[in-house]
Amino acid sequence: MEKERSNSKFFAGIAIFLLIFMVVMVLSMLQKPIAGGSGNIESQKIISLAPNITEMLFVLGVEDCVIGRTDYCDYPPEAKNIESVGSLGTANIEKVLSLNPNLLITPNTPDKEVRKLLADAGIEVLVIQSSNVHGMLEHLLDIGRAVGKAELAGTVVAGMRAKLDAIAGRYAKIDKAKLPRVFIEISSDPLITVGGPSFINDVVTCAGGVNVAAQVSEPYPCINPEKVIEWNPDVIIPCYMGDKSNVARQMSRRIGWGDIAAIRNSRVIADFPNDLIMRGGPRLIDGIEILSWHLHGNAGKGHVLKLTDNDLNDKVSHSN
Repeated sequence: MEKERSNSKFFAGIAIFLLIFMVVMVLSMLQKPIAGGSGNIESQKIISLAPNITEMLFVLGVEDCVIGRTDYCDYPPEAKNIESVGSLGTANIEKVLSLNPNLLITPNTPDKEVRKLLADAGIEVLVIQSSNVHGMLEHLLDIGRAVGKAELAGTVVAGMRAKLDAIAGRYAKIDKAKLPRVFIEISSDPLITVGGPSFINDVVTCAGGVNVAAQVSEPYPCINPEKVIEWNPDVIIPCYMGDKSNVARQMSRRIGWGDIAAIRNSRVIADFPNDLIMRGGPRLIDGIEILSWHLHGNAGKGHVLKLTDNDLNDKVSHSN
């Protein structure tokens, strides 16, 4: 009898050991990078070919592994200390190869010739291209797995999703027909906006607005200025580089635009950084929240919510 109890304890001990071993192995596999051929995070050498990708890598705490970026990767400021491999969409392949990375993260699929060069050099390629906000969150998880930060990426994404839900809750009871109708101006000459397939269209939706050009099948179409008069948006958001301090006055001088509701009611929103809503990265959710404040914060007065510089800086600083 005593011997049987001893054997039972022995086999139970083995079963527990095997169970623990299996759990450890599974967790190890989940955390192991899927690119670069090494489970050692510190041994990875990563090149980012887009500003939003660079921001994601910093949020995941692997900035010390980033050895290359584009000229446009300027946030956080420390990113500027990383060597540039060229402009956005025109990376210098010779420069990329000379840095000897083991992971290249890009918003575009390289052409056949470049793919072969990268493969021959043993460089893994991860393509990150989102057409909507939730796709961006999934790509952040992809990058987390690729650099051995799956758990942290999951935590970050969970927080972002919770914030998106909270933002949506603020306008959930508003009838869709009464949501602010928004016109996004990407360029004034030629006049370019964002259509239904664009990333920014989804940003506007998540902020509780309706893109007046949502039915346009092109992502970034050139349009006739008279079309904007016909749409008569409640809010206009200029999203381009340069001084926007007088943009509302300039728009009001366009033929027929003075009668557009957004211009009549002083709802041309130009006082927050374009990057917050144009880049599909970690700060995007804060950009959506600020945009939502503009669209709904002072709904009772029918006017844009005015953020102070301290409000904006506080929002941006908390995005990291």
